[in-house]
Amino acid sequence: MTSTDLKPSIESILEAIVRFKDIMSNTLKEQLESLKVDHQRLLDFRMRSIKDEQREMIYEQLRQRAFSLLSDCYIDQACGTPGFKEARDLVKKRSYGSITLDYIQQVEERYIVEHTTLTPQDTLQHDHPQSLHEWHFAEVELIFSYLLTSYHWTAHEAQEFLDFLLSSSCDAIDAQVMVSAITLNVMRQFDSSKAWLLGKIYQTAKNEGLRQRAFVGWAFTLPAHHYIASTRYDTLCDELLAQTEVRNDLLELQKQYLLCLDTEKDTQKLESDIFPKILKNTPYDFTPNGIKEKPRDKTEEILHPLDEEIKMKEIEECMEMIQKMKETGADIYYGSFSKLKRNAFFTKLVNWFIPFYKEHPMISKDIKSLEAMNLMDVLSQEANLCDSDCYTLVSMASSFLGFLPEEVRTQALKGQIPTMMTGNAENSPAHIRQLYLQDLFRFSRVCPVAKHFVTPFDELRMDYPTLFFDGTDNDQYIEEKYDIAMFLFAQKRYRDFRRVALGIDGVNTVDFHLMLATYYMYLWDEELDPDKEREKADMALRQAQERGDLLEQVYAYYCDDIEQAAEMCYQQIYAALDLDKDNVQALRILGSFLSADEKWDEAVKVYQHVYQLRPENKRAASDLAVALMKNGQEEDAANYVYKLSLELPENPDVMRLQAWLHLSRQQPEKALSLYRQLMDNKKTIPDDALNAGYCAWIMDDWQEAKRLFAEYIKQSEGDINNLLENFDSDLRTLSLNGINEIDRCIMEDVMRQETNTATE
Repeated sequence: MTSTDLKPSIESILEAIVRFKDIMSNTLKEQLESLKVDHQRLLDFRMRSIKDEQREMIYEQLRQRAFSLLSDCYIDQACGTPGFKEARDLVKKRSYGSITLDYIQQVEERYIVEHTTLTPQDTLQHDHPQSLHEWHFAEVELIFSYLLTSYHWTAHEAQEFLDFLLSSSCDAIDAQVMVSAITLNVMRQFDSSKAWLLGKIYQTAKNEGLRQRAFVGWAFTLPAHHYIASTRYDTLCDELLAQTEVRNDLLELQKQYLLCLDTEKDTQKLESDIFPKILKNTPYDFTPNGIKEKPRDKTEEILHPLDEEIKMKEIEECMEMIQKMKETGADIYYGSFSKLKRNAFFTKLVNWFIPFYKEHPMISKDIKSLEAMNLMDVLSQEANLCDSDCYTLVSMASSFLGFLPEEVRTQALKGQIPTMMTGNAENSPAHIRQLYLQDLFRFSRVCPVAKHFVTPFDELRMDYPTLFFDGTDNDQYIEEKYDIAMFLFAQKRYRDFRRVALGIDGVNTVDFHLMLATYYMYLWDEELDPDKEREKADMALRQAQERGDLLEQVYAYYCDDIEQAAEMCYQQIYAALDLDKDNVQALRILGSFLSADEKWDEAVKVYQHVYQLRPENKRAASDLAVALMKNGQEEDAANYVYKLSLELPENPDVMRLQAWLHLSRQQPEKALSLYRQLMDNKKTIPDDALNAGYCAWIMDDWQEAKRLFAEYIKQSEGDINNLLENFDSDLRTLSLNGINEIDRCIMEDVMRQETNTATE
């Protein structure tokens, strides 16, 4: 067990839940009181040192209940914001909050039966199919709203919904809408059961549209630290990531996503550099009454016979530039279509996520001519536009068709839309995924209520990683990380490049090192803002360099940039050691920073060097002994501790070394005896109470451990967080003595209650 494996304690989750007491429903309040009673019963048993072999399982069950309750509180909080509020109100108004999976199944089965049994005669009778589609759309909107605002699911609920979505009882378009609602819900508040469902749909669905929506949702809901994940969810993620095809899909999605982030930059380029040239050279005039062909000037044609050819060449060059941008993944339609979505159709939240189908009641009733239906047919079958842009084009059809030149209008009414809109209109997974990302991007940027949602495109608000292979071990997915690092560098996303590049082990190519070198040059030239804090840091650095004070140099950088502080620290110390490899001051500073970074193996080597230089120095022996024990080399440390205890038997620091050695050897009784002697001494320090508390804890005397930990907090003038930091720092020694993750969480719960009571 390492500190990164630790999950929050129940008491810390309860403290977060209490903050929502003013908005909690009566149902959630009842769940909270029930959870508190069960949790307190567990703590009371443990404080009486009653051993329960089931305590780990019980604690984990209680923790999952706490997480579920906290998630539900966050959803209730979200439902007080625009978008979520209207969705929750719709559910309450239409169903009184009683929507179930059975209800959704009944809706889908009725629609599928009635839709498939429509006869040609029904189709000619406009009222019947129109009323069916209107009823169906209202139900889909209700289901979307329910899923968007739904509470945490159990594993059983997720399994049942998965079976339904993959069955023939669910319409394919409706299933995609439901997956989008679940994705928005999970991105707003993580739910491992729903995230598992998304992963399973990606793994097993046959419909590619449904599969790709689920894949995007699963990818963007992969948390960096699975604090609230379930074993089933973790297992599925490991299973998927072990497959080369899945990793390739993630890599491709990563690149598509990053290209989406450049959409506004691409739009600016189109609107400032390309479109003006096209408008300047086009043979049409854009007037309030429509688009008309420019009158031909015969005199100009005689005087400048090559002008038309030059203009056409410029237009062709511009079109080639647009086509090239499109082929490299640029979203060339965003700028135009984003300005046309301020209409009634997009006031319905669900409409941002419905796949394009021509029976949609909010557009089909406005398009009555057979010619306009041709346009809808070609859009639904061939268009290379995302769904929301198709709806935009159709909803504007009745107005924009009248503005087109006659020949262009004739082509449009025949269903002949520009080649650029139909080129590469393929059904490949990557293409389907790209168009769905464009829909998500338009929602995040154009929809008025989107600012209250969490989407992949809100980089500052996003709780989930936007670099899918980031946060994994350095020796995992090296090829994928290297590939995405190269892509990031090519996109000039230097900060993200460094973040990925420095997390890769084993890559030693000229290109890779040159990219890193270029990044550092860029950082120096472009990123160091000369603001006041920077100036103060630089001034402090120069002063420290003049004095030769290594620590001051480090602190000068620390106030500005933590990463740069660490880098400067090691750089300066190693520079000093290059000049004098036996400089004891530099070695001790290096040892202290290695210890702070918990790089104990390297710290041992440094302190061994110091001890060789100063074998008679008590501090050198003490530093080495501590590093050895922290590095798990207790027997090697014992020699130095024994020697010090013979030379300085009454020295408090030596006694502390002896006590910690006993603790590291799983001898808590001997350690506690020494710590009690130290606590009776006038020179006692807060850590004596802390370590004595460890001994009592290990010896299963929870009441005494509680008292000693409270004494430590009091003496150190700290708080519960200081105590927990020590728990994390001393995790190895505690684990050696049988203190596991659940024991640690239970003790945290006890101490949180103790400190909260003391401050009331």
